Amino acid sequence: KEDLSAGAGPPPTGISAFTGDAAEATRLLLQKLPDGLRATGSVGLFPCFTRGVNRYGAEDVESGAVSKMIGESARIYGMFAHGELGPSTYSGFAPDAAVDGKG
Repeated sequence: KEDLSAGAGPPPTGISAFTGDAAEATRLLLQKLPDGLRATGSVGLFPCFTRGVNRYGAEDVESGAVSKMIGESARIYGMFAHGELGPSTYSGFAPDAAVDGKG
């Protein structure tokens, strides 16, 4: 598949809100990638603070699951939040308005 960073315009931005399994949410989002493209660049992961060690009893469970789904082509960044960033039901890809100066 084509590298998203090599396109003529800004790459689409994928957004997914989930309450279940991080790997499954990532898999479903990646299925929505436009034909011929693959994930590259970076991934923002902003789970609720009640996830992570509080939910799994171990660190890096969700970031590890997302990393396995996207491979080494993208870096993960983020923080634990307290609901400030959600909830949202949108899941899909859209042009990055902030990159093309329209947002």
